[in-house]
Amino acid sequence: MTRVRKNLNQVDLFPFLGKEKIPYEFYREEDLAKINKPDQINQLANNLGFNTHTNAWDSKLTPLLEHRWLKPNTLQARPYALDAVTRIDNQNGLIILATGLGKTFIAVIQIIRVLEQHPPKKVLILAPTKPLCEQHYRTLKDTIIGPSTCFITGRTGQKKRLALWQEHQIIIATAETIREEIAKNSGVGSADQVCLLILDEVHHLTGDHAYTYLAKHYLKTDKYVQIIGLTASPDSDLKKVEILRKLLQVKPSCVIAKFDDDQDVKPYTYDRLIKPIFLDRFHTDIQKILKQKFIAILTIETNILARGLDMDLKNCLYLNKRKQVVGLKVKSFNNLLTTIQDRINKTSDNNEKKDYRHLLMTWALAMRWRTAIDRLNKGLEELARFLKRQMSENLHNPKPSRKMFIQHETTQMAMYVLMSKRLWPMDYSPNGMYRLQ
Repeated sequence: MTRVRKNLNQVDLFPFLGKEKIPYEFYREEDLAKINKPDQINQLANNLGFNTHTNAWDSKLTPLLEHRWLKPNTLQARPYALDAVTRIDNQNGLIILATGLGKTFIAVIQIIRVLEQHPPKKVLILAPTKPLCEQHYRTLKDTIIGPSTCFITGRTGQKKRLALWQEHQIIIATAETIREEIAKNSGVGSADQVCLLILDEVHHLTGDHAYTYLAKHYLKTDKYVQIIGLTASPDSDLKKVEILRKLLQVKPSCVIAKFDDDQDVKPYTYDRLIKPIFLDRFHTDIQKILKQKFIAILTIETNILARGLDMDLKNCLYLNKRKQVVGLKVKSFNNLLTTIQDRINKTSDNNEKKDYRHLLMTWALAMRWRTAIDRLNKGLEELARFLKRQMSENLHNPKPSRKMFIQHETTQMAMYVLMSKRLWPMDYSPNGMYRLQ
């Protein structure tokens, strides 16, 4: 495979690509026949409270799971998945499984099991980002019938969170949101209501990440909460995997690690043909002008935060040679949210509470300007997508910080620039009340 850069100002993202191997498809059915033994699979499924069947349209080599809470024809009865749930049973577990091999589907099997065993209890699924929460929500809605599902993120209104928590059995949430609610003692995330806690992307459980706080909180508060960590990106250093195991109090026998070349996994993998993409290194003049304006505003917002909190924020910021803020260290910057919330809860002075609430808005604005810079670095098209999403979300879920961001003169200017490049609809009006196509 020959790959040639068009010019020296482009970055080769895939220098490691070489020869393409012969697709595995030729051997798939033969290997599936070896590992899929219907009687053994049916016995494994029955032991977990499921039945199996096959459909004419589906490969008869892989049975499908059946359950009153499972949508028909949605979940394959893969031996390695059933074996993982059998080994973990009702104990804490750590599942390391390559992307695309069904970590979420293993979680679905366990969710159904524990909710049958503990009908009044809840399952809490945590993810580090909002898009992951939305992805898990779609997956569960497409597979589970019966127990109701919702997701709670930073975008969910404060007043709606407790109602969602009380009304649903399966709650998907960002870790930061649950940490914030537990700190407020709002009732959301209450350990005595949870029977299963699932930590997706559990490799984030390090340092001062919200996962670390929440894992310790649930282990300490209620020893009967089962905790399962999921990851496709384990650290190559086995010592760090061992640290994860000990933090979650997982027995060695309940650490499940499966990889693409394992014999019971390989028949379910697919070869991927990757097309290299080259990115230009240099920004256009328009990008440079917009970026300087975004950086100036981000610098102002972070200075307001530093003064309001009386803190040195250098550990939370990326600075250029002119000491301007060009980006945020998101993990550290997220911790400021907890700091502000703690100060609001501790002070009895109404004026101080008001000042700290203004800082919450400043924090949210800084995060939006940081994202705008990040998208602009990737191109004007990416910036346009980000701004359109902000406009759409403001129509359906208006927030003061989002409205201020949209109506800021620099954002308005950016929209006109995008319009001149035919990346923004022409029926946009300067007051921000623009109708999405």
